[in-house]
Amino acid sequence: NHYHLYHCLHAIEHGFKVICEKPLVLGVANLNALRLHEDKINTILQLRYHPDIFALKYSLPAFAQVNVKYHAPRGDWYDRSWKGNQTASGGILFNIGIHLFDLLCWLWGEPNEIEYDQLDVRNTNGRFVYPNAEVNWELSTDIKNEGVRDFEVNGNKLCLSSYFEELHTISHEEIANDRGFGISDVEPSIQLIERLLDVKNR
Repeated sequence: NHYHLYHCLHAIEHGFKVICEKPLVLGVANLNALRLHEDKINTILQLRYHPDIFALKYSLPAFAQVNVKYHAPRGDWYDRSWKGNQTASGGILFNIGIHLFDLLCWLWGEPNEIEYDQLDVRNTNGRFVYPNAEVNWELSTDIKNEGVRDFEVNGNKLCLSSYFEELHTISHEEIANDRGFGISDVEPSIQLIERLLDVKNR
């Protein structure tokens, strides 16, 4: 993940357009380094195309009580790889959380209040309060947990794992048709993670 900025710039310097997976970069400062090339960069925000999430976006309740579990269990290899390296991956908030935080920013914008409990490098949870929603979220790569990507709104549970491969295909088709997501789309979730990290470091 920490090489994404350099890979993007290197490709652009050689005349290529770029498709980069999330997280596009680790931090707003790195995002600023790409702004001059926004028309040449797309990123993959595939969960926005999930049919249940897309329907929710355009029929949000007056107030939403949201509970999210995003568990992606990983074995010991995870800790030994670059993904287990906080500097290289950005940690669990960037490496796993970026998927969830992009959805929350897309649906409800920037939260008024944030609470964040950093348990360890594999498990974390928190709470966001918006004018019309309250979100309790939980992230984990712990091998002891069952793999789930559940998004529950007012008691109605959506499974984000469904359609997973198809959503990547749709993402690339949209990019090919000049309707892909770029820097301005991914910026809110990166800003939100920086807010979380600021809370942790206080």
